[in-house]
Amino acid sequence: MEKMRLLCLPYAGGSAASIYLSWKRKLKEKIEVLPLELAGRGKRLREPLCTSVNEMVDDLIQKSLPVLQDDSRPYAIFGHSMGGLLAYELCNKIQELGLPAPTCLIVSGFHPPDKKIEGNLHQLPLDEFAEVIKKSGNVPPSIFEDRDLYNLFIPILHADYKLVFSYQYKPKATVLNTDLYAFTGKEDYKVYHQRKEWMIHTIGKFQDFVFEGGHFFIRQSEEQVLEKIEEILSTEKPMDKSLPLEKVR
Repeated sequence: MEKMRLLCLPYAGGSAASIYLSWKRKLKEKIEVLPLELAGRGKRLREPLCTSVNEMVDDLIQKSLPVLQDDSRPYAIFGHSMGGLLAYELCNKIQELGLPAPTCLIVSGFHPPDKKIEGNLHQLPLDEFAEVIKKSGNVPPSIFEDRDLYNLFIPILHADYKLVFSYQYKPKATVLNTDLYAFTGKEDYKVYHQRKEWMIHTIGKFQDFVFEGGHFFIRQSEEQVLEKIEEILSTEKPMDKSLPLEKVR
C-alpha cells in the first residue's frame, strides 16, 4: 500500500525543511512528509519574500503542482501557526482550481481565519520588533547572540508578521468540502478558546484536539501530535469528486 503524503507548512520565520525534519524520520514508515518551503528561506533563501497571503498561496500552488496534480496517491495538508492560515487558504485555492483535493486539512496553533488579529507588533521598527520577540521567549536566544543569524532570521520573521497581521479574511464562494481538524496547545489561550469556531469553515467532518503545551506544543508534545496525525490519516479516504460544493449563504 502506498504511503499517504502530508504537505507541511511552517510557522512564521521558519524553514519547513528544518521544522519538519524529525517528522520525516519518525513518520517515514507510514507517511511521506513533504515540507513546503516558502520563498526567502531554506533552499529558497535567495528568492524575494512574499508580501501577502494570496501571493504566498499562489507561489505554493506553482511549486506544488507536481504533487497536487498527481491523483494516484492521496495527500493531506498540515500547517502550524502562520502555516495553519496558509494551509487553509491553500486548501481553498486547490478547491477553487479544481485540483485533486486533500483527504483532510489539519490547522494547528492558529485561530479561525475570520478572527482578526489585534495589535501593532508588525508595525514596529525592526530592532524594536526584535526586542519584543526576544522577551516573548518563543525564539531561541542564539538568534540574538549571533549577528549573522539575527540579520538573516529577524527580517524574515518581521515580514511574516506583517503578512499575517495584514491578512483580510474574505468569505469564500464555496465552503471547503475537506475534513478539517484543529490542533491546539492547552496553554495557547487565545487560540484554545476559539478552536471550535473552525467548524464553520468546512462542510466536511470537524474535530479538535488539545495537547499539552503552549503555542509551540508541536515541539513540546511532538510524539502525541505525530500519533494523532497517524491516527487521523489512517482513517481518511480520498474525497469523492462527485460531491457538490456548497455555496456560502
